[in-house]
Amino acid sequence: MLQTAGLLIPPTISKLLERVVFDQIEEYLVQHSLLYELWSVFRAACSNDTCLTFLCENIRQQSKKNYTDMVLLDLQKTFDNVDHSILLSRLQCIGLGCSALK
Repeated sequence: MLQTAGLLIPPTISKLLERVVFDQIEEYLVQHSLLYELWSVFRAACSNDTCLTFLCENIRQQSKKNYTDMVLLDLQKTFDNVDHSILLSRLQCIGLGCSALK
């Protein structure tokens, strides 16, 4: 269970709340053109397959004229190590102010 401000939130409600917040933030980012157009994580009609297809096609085109290097990073657990004060600062920079983040 998620504990927030002394309240225990059951997992089902927590997931529902997470989805509502995600949808609102994504809509805000899209409306204000703050979302990188090639970002494929958690987007409708995008998947690892579409991302890899784009990446492979891009590498194929570039390799015809230049050398191509690639660095792959596994960032799956990165969010667990994020300094939350830095995260809140970055969110405020894109317009998600204190009232929306509390």
